[in-house]
Amino acid sequence: MAVGVPPGIQVDVTPELDDLAGRYSFTHQPTPVVSRLRRANRVALLLLIVEKCRQERATILQLHTLDTALVDAKVRDVLRSGEAGFLPEASIRLDPALTRAVDLAVGFGLVEWVNGDRLQLTNSGRAALARIRSADLFAEERGVLSSIPGKVSMASVGRFARSRRWA
Repeated sequence: MAVGVPPGIQVDVTPELDDLAGRYSFTHQPTPVVSRLRRANRVALLLLIVEKCRQERATILQLHTLDTALVDAKVRDVLRSGEAGFLPEASIRLDPALTRAVDLAVGFGLVEWVNGDRLQLTNSGRAALARIRSADLFAEERGVLSSIPGKVSMASVGRFARSRRWA
């Protein structure tokens, strides 16, 4: 949206510049969206998370636990060790951006609901993951997920979640 000259700025229009008066306007430039909140990035991360789960199927609890592990080293370390010991400073975040990414991914046909409580990768989702890998995207996030041994099961995340607080 074009606006006039910002307050506090004086514009001295000299006769030479008279014919240019009114041709300039200042527009507000948007602030860049943080990478983690960009919809396309969140959908791609969701696909990586679902793939990390056993049988490429994930419950909402698994999604939020692995999503938290991507940003919280304490949660990541517990998942790496396979222990469900209590760490009072660690919590599983319920991120609304992840929930929106689920809706988008379902809408795009990249994942589908199975039995109403688990997400499963579709062939389109697997193809998208192949493109992510071939373009070497999300290398850091893929590294974090690969540092967690094996596939993440509902049982292991359930044990972990029962010993945690939620944020």
